[in-house]
Amino acid sequence: VCVQEYLDPFLLGGHKFDLRLYVVLESVNPLKCYICRQGMVRRAMVPYEPPSPTNLKTLHMHLTNTSLNTKFEQDSSGDSDDEDDDEEDEDDEDEEDDEPAACKQYMGIVMDQLKGMGIDTSSLWQDIIRVVALTMGAIQPELAIAYTSA
Repeated sequence: VCVQEYLDPFLLGGHKFDLRLYVVLESVNPLKCYICRQGMVRRAMVPYEPPSPTNLKTLHMHLTNTSLNTKFEQDSSGDSDDEDDDEEDEDDEDEEDDEPAACKQYMGIVMDQLKGMGIDTSSLWQDIIRVVALTMGAIQPELAIAYTSA
């Protein structure tokens, strides 16, 4: 039996969001990596409402996926044409460039907004660094094996 508690999400402008951060791994042994502070923040396209039977399938409210957001304007207008979408996808090597601008912002801008809301962004960055360090530490043994046997 799996029991899970659904937490109320922290919202940005009424929308769910995620952080896309980049980590560069310089060395596996010793473990050495860097975090790029200018990541991206991706927002869901529809303002959040707690899950209910009527909105569970409203993907643009609950998800921030790039592939989903690229189709939002077509989906919301009802003018989506699957054949044209497939042709566009084949020609488009960088799908993220087609993402509506309303759904993404630079991390620095969002950090300034959070600071203005009273969030301790220095503490937030320390938490992010801790999560990255713990994640990299957890995968370091596997990386070390992969790099020494390659």
